[in-house]
Amino acid sequence: MAYSGWFDVVDRVKVIGHGKCQGPIGLHNFSGADWGGKFVGITKKTWVTEYLKIPDDDPVITCFRELGDSHVALELIGKDLPEKLRLLEHFVCHVYRRTGPTTLPALNQSTNHGFNEI
Repeated sequence: MAYSGWFDVVDRVKVIGHGKCQGPIGLHNFSGADWGGKFVGITKKTWVTEYLKIPDDDPVITCFRELGDSHVALELIGKDLPEKLRLLEHFVCHVYRRTGPTTLPALNQSTNHGFNEI
């Protein structure tokens, strides 16, 4: 089939799943919007691919949905991230390293990604 410049949204929702379709706006914002480059070495395509691999019931999907349509508290609670942001932190750590640290400070210590410079 030749590319026609349009696609069937209902068909894509059926393939991806209704729940997971709730998060791409937040994922889009999180991964660099239309910038098109890399977020600390990871391309938009990789972020989307990894998002599509997560289970349909993963709570990070809700977090991405909320990033797209409501306010998510970004303030530290003491030295800890709010619960919602910890979900994103674990997702980020998984994208950078499938096994290993699940917090950014630990990931930063175990790799050379330079998260402290963000």
